[in-house]
Amino acid sequence: MPHPDVHVGRDGWLFLIGGRNRAVNLYRRNPIMWSRLRRWRRRIEERAARCERLGIVFVQTVAPEKLTILSHRAVEPLVDVALSPAMRLWALMERSPARSRYIDLVAPLRAAAEREDVYLRTDSHWNYQGCFVAYRSICAALRVSPRDDLAERPFQVLEQALDLGNKLTPQRTEPFRLYAIMRDSRRRYVNDLVAAFNEAGGTGSVTATHAIYANDSPNSDSRRVLIFGDSYAHFDPVQLTAMFAETFREVYFVWSTSVDWRFVEEVRPDILICELAERYLRVVASDRFDLRATVGARLGELMR
Repeated sequence: MPHPDVHVGRDGWLFLIGGRNRAVNLYRRNPIMWSRLRRWRRRIEERAARCERLGIVFVQTVAPEKLTILSHRAVEPLVDVALSPAMRLWALMERSPARSRYIDLVAPLRAAAEREDVYLRTDSHWNYQGCFVAYRSICAALRVSPRDDLAERPFQVLEQALDLGNKLTPQRTEPFRLYAIMRDSRRRYVNDLVAAFNEAGGTGSVTATHAIYANDSPNSDSRRVLIFGDSYAHFDPVQLTAMFAETFREVYFVWSTSVDWRFVEEVRPDILICELAERYLRVVASDRFDLRATVGARLGELMR
């Protein structure tokens, strides 16, 4: 049976079209969305200026929707790709004084998609190859030498219904590669919300989950990195956070689209990376996030 949030495309490709963020609506000629993107530009400029005052290297990036990269795989035209929020934000940032602080991932992912799959067929997320393309693009913007050996890490092949495939009846599975990214690094801390999420079987809110990775290899970059991100970065060693953990001496991850500036000043990172999924551009970050207060409130709710 079909699902209202999922479009079944060609050759087994599934696309997120609904959900809380109504993915396809983001591609419409909507003046409200234009206003939000202009506010996002101001927010990125504010982040860049504040980091410059703190002596922190800052970059902002957006993980593109699968529709933005692979809309030609749909059975019928679903969106006007030229109205992709990520592409429109990139056009706005091109005319911004913080232009160099914004990393476009649409162009490199589209180029890579001509050679290989960069997204999972039954999931809304990129696959390991797509994640590696994003990682290399961010490294280039930071002028950091990427770990090219990450492309050769060992993996196991699993057959599973992923986040879009499990919405269909019957569920649709696909074989995918689960890579063992970490070799030189280790995860040395997760907060109680990560444990609560895992105990709930991987369900529930992930906002304010927090992890710290350490890398004692003499070949690692000695700088400290703080990432405010989402499922494309992740607290588990499966996405961008783990790739950066293999690259830098210390990596902090916080699941949030907004920045907690008090936490930034406490960690004093050398580099601040803000990443969010394209569909989350629907809501402009306030940057009034309070990690400790949010963790305390959420733990209190879980204990009731």
